[in-house]
Amino acid sequence: MARNSIVDTITSFRENVISRGGPQIAAMYEVTLNSGSDPLVCYPLTVVIPGRAFQFYEHDIWGPSRKIPVKRTYTQCSMTFVVYQDWLERTYIEGWMNNLLASKLVTGNSALVESAGNNNLEATTEEQQNIGVSLINSLSNNSVSRDATFGEYGDYINYVNGTGTINIRALNASDKSTNKEIVLFEAYPASITPMAMAADGSGYATFNVGFQYNSYAYI
Repeated sequence: MARNSIVDTITSFRENVISRGGPQIAAMYEVTLNSGSDPLVCYPLTVVIPGRAFQFYEHDIWGPSRKIPVKRTYTQCSMTFVVYQDWLERTYIEGWMNNLLASKLVTGNSALVESAGNNNLEATTEEQQNIGVSLINSLSNNSVSRDATFGEYGDYINYVNGTGTINIRALNASDKSTNKEIVLFEAYPASITPMAMAADGSGYATFNVGFQYNSYAYI
């Protein structure tokens, strides 16, 4: 009797997996980088889909401590790219970073940038502090709205110059259609790791990129 129950359980499990199309194949994905100019469709060597967590306020007046979620946090989106003969991905990402620094909001506040650079990013005088406040006020836009997934939030910063979107598509193993698409909003490359080249190397060159973003959604 127990033997039949085990067989039935395994059979049901198999049928359930088949009915859902099977597991998502880790190697089936496609990425589109959109810096605000021409988007780049690419296939990184690895893609780490971001994680998410809450920051908590601990309510500990009496009894067991209660962790009350007050803010969402995200990890960076990490990707590893192969360097091909045309260096397309590397030049695209570095161009994106250059555009971010050369955006109107940064160059338009050169006094703050200069003062911060001369004082280790600390506004030490009242004038510098006022410049910093002016910059934040110019960036803030409480009317920025999202779709129904996010609603409206007053903590968004309107620094869209230089930022873009990243689309990560998990593909179907049979027909290459999209099973699930993840969109990173207000995204930009935050860091590029050093890339090793060696005369005795027989492999191929790679580099890692950490992408920062403000929110994401499944579509």
